[in-house]
Amino acid sequence: PSGKYQIKATINTDESDKTKYLCVQLHLLDAQGKELSQLQSSASYTMKWAIGWMEKDDIVILYSSDIGTYAYKIENNTLEKIKTTDVIIKRGEQLKKLKYE
Repeated sequence: PSGKYQIKATINTDESDKTKYLCVQLHLLDAQGKELSQLQSSASYTMKWAIGWMEKDDIVILYSSDIGTYAYKIENNTLEKIKTTDVIIKRGEQLKKLKYE
């Protein structure tokens, strides 16, 4: 929302850790596309998942049908997990609908 950051998702194809294989990775980028940090989630690529921003804050939302909704605030150019609230869960549901409906 501030325009300072971008978020990108990739899928972990490294089979050395079976618990993270085919799980979603989040990449925090600056406005020019330079990667600032990476976060490995436990959200399976094979399930329904969606990422996006809170509408007015630089908070990344990860919705996943297998692990639930998570939120990450940007601190020192890294994604830090924050407490999930009803507003965050609602935003996760909105992101899911935007992607799948």
